[in-house]
Formats: sequence, C-alpha cells, structure tokens
Amino acid sequence: MSEPQGFEAYVKPENDRSALGQEITIMKDGTIGISGESHGLINRDRRVEFLFNRDRSVLAIRAAGDSPNGYKTSRPLKSGYTTVYARPFLQKYGVKLGTTIRLAAWLEKDLLCADVSELIA
Repeated sequence: MSEPQGFEAYVKPENDRSALGQEITIMKDGTIGISGESHGLINRDRRVEFLFNRDRSVLAIRAAGDSPNGYKTSRPLKSGYTTVYARPFLQKYGVKLGTTIRLAAWLEKDLLCADVSELIA
C-alpha cells in the first residue's frame, strides 16, 4: 500500500509485546489491570502473588495457588481482563502512582513481568 505524500508507515518491531495484547495497566489508585492475553499466561488464576526484581526494576505477577501471600483478582470480563489491588506492593517498591499507564508484559518462567523502571520514585 502506498503512503500519502509526506507520510511514512510505522513498522512495528518484531518484539513489540503490546501488539500481542500482552500488557498490564498500573492505575492511578494502585490497582493493576491484567489483559486477558496476559492473564492466560499465568493460567487465569484468580489468586496472584507479586514479586519485584530491584536490580532490573521489573515487577512480576504469578499464580498464587494456596499461598498466604496471594491476592484475589476481580472476576474476569469476557475478554479475560481482570484487576487486582496492589497499592501496598507498588508503594513498597517506590512505583509512582497518580497516573494510569499501560506496560508491555512478557513471561519469564511462570512470572508475568513488566518493566517499571520509568515509574520508580
């Protein structure tokens, strides 16, 4: 397809995970939204645990099973999208709140990960 004069088409990078629907949203109130695609990567578990890698500024979410550190997610929408309250976790690691931001997510072993380096206070 030819482009209109003066325009060029953006070529999506091969490693653009957000284009695959693999993303999380950190909301201004400290809630984390998990896309249906991303939730599927952790088996759509209704209880999740939070982890944080300080060296890489990467947060991770994994299925919690019966862990006492698990947080209950909201009932997923038809799309699979769900939310989980994470304000204490985000505050403990200095993740700035107050705005809503969508982040690309990826799977490392059984961890759903997102880079939050730009959000660290």
